[in-house]
Amino acid sequence: MLGKYKKSKKGLSGAITALILVIASVIIALIVVLYVFGLIPGLTSSSVQVTQVGPAYLYTCPSSGGNYLILVATLSVSGKANVVEMVVAGSTFPVATGSSYTITISSGATLTDSSNGILTGGTNTYEIVGTGSISLAVGQTYTVNVVLSNGVSTTISAIYEGTVSSVS
Repeated sequence: MLGKYKKSKKGLSGAITALILVIASVIIALIVVLYVFGLIPGLTSSSVQVTQVGPAYLYTCPSSGGNYLILVATLSVSGKANVVEMVVAGSTFPVATGSSYTITISSGATLTDSSNGILTGGTNTYEIVGTGSISLAVGQTYTVNVVLSNGVSTTISAIYEGTVSSVS
C-alpha cells in the first residue's frame, strides 16, 4: 500500500532553474543600465530646464498692430524648446513662435529677435515677445512665468523698464 503514495519526481532540474535565474538576472541588469543612461524613451524625462543667469527686463509696446509685452533675459537652457506663453501679474501673453521682431527701445537701442520664442540651448540673451496689454510700474520687479511647449515652466525675475518706441 505504501507504493501507491510515493512522491512524484516530476519538476525542473537544478540546471534548468539556474539557467532561468541567470537569464532573468541579465534581463534585469540590461533594463537598469538602459534606464540609467536614459535609453528607454517612455521612462526617461526629456524636460528642458531653463534657468535665469543674468538680468531680465520687461518692456511694453502699445501699437496699432497690437499690444506687446517683451521679455529680454539672459537664460541658460539645457536643450531646444519653444516658449508658448508668459504669465505676468496674472495676465497671460501668448508667444508667436517663429516670428521675427525688431524692437526699438526708447533709448534708441535696437534688439532684433529672428527666432522669437525658440530657445536654442546654452546661455544666451533672448527677446521673447508676447501679445497682449498690461499696466506695469516702471522700476518695479515682476515675476514672469515662462511656459514651454513641453509643459515645463520657469520663473524669471524681471524689472519693468517702460514702453518701447516700436516693435516691427
